[in-house]
This record gives sequence, C-alpha cells and structure tokens, in this order.
Amino acid sequence: MIWLLLLAGAIGAMIRYLLDRSLPATHDLAQGLFAGWPRGILLANILGSFALGVVLGYARSHQLDLTHENFVHTIPAADRLWLLASGVCGSLTTASTLFVGFRLIYEVNKARAIVYLCSTFVIAGGAGALGWLMTR
Repeated sequence: MIWLLLLAGAIGAMIRYLLDRSLPATHDLAQGLFAGWPRGILLANILGSFALGVVLGYARSHQLDLTHENFVHTIPAADRLWLLASGVCGSLTTASTLFVGFRLIYEVNKARAIVYLCSTFVIAGGAGALGWLMTR
C-alpha cells in the first residue's frame, strides 16, 4: 500500500511543478507589491488547500476516520481519501516550496516577501475552509 502513497505524492508534486513552470514569477515592476511572486506555487497552495478542505469535510460528514493509525484497517473509501489528502494534497502544498519562493522575494524586497507569505496563508487557508464548508 505504501507504493500507492508514493504514487499519490508524485502526482501532487508533478502538478505543483507544472503549475510553477506554466505560471512563473514575473519581475515586472508595474505589478508593484506583487512583482516577483511565484504565481504557480501560490496557485498550487490554493488548489491543494481547497482540495484538502473538500476531502476532510467529506470525510467528516460521512464519518470516515482518516487517521494514519487506522489507515490499514479502514474501509476502502477512507483509504482513497487518505491517499488523496496526505499524498496528492500534501505534496501539492509543500511548505518548503512556499519558503523558497519567500526567500527569493525577500532578497529583492522584504515587504513584498512578507505580503506574499501572509497572503498565501490567508488565501490558501480561506480556500481550505471554503472546501470544507462546501461538503458540510
């Protein structure tokens, strides 16, 4: 079963990579405070948080237990949701990629970097909450 988790993680990482490559950071100063933001990574964090909110909200509303201790012993639907939540969403929304983007912006403009980091937490957190509320 561990190979399924690795595959799910690889899928999330590939989606994140493709988003980052298709929406690269722009350094157009006309964007003001938003110049240099890694837009693909921001979108990956928003989408991954939203998907995780949907998965967790669905699991809660259907009383599915997604804890790792019960992973092997749960029903198949919970297994699939656990793979999606921890594998795909977990690798799609990595903190390490967020902080690499933060560091790159920080070297150019500290205020932009702080706004980027705070905006990511607020927007992605809101997307996660929206996904969770939609399944209630």
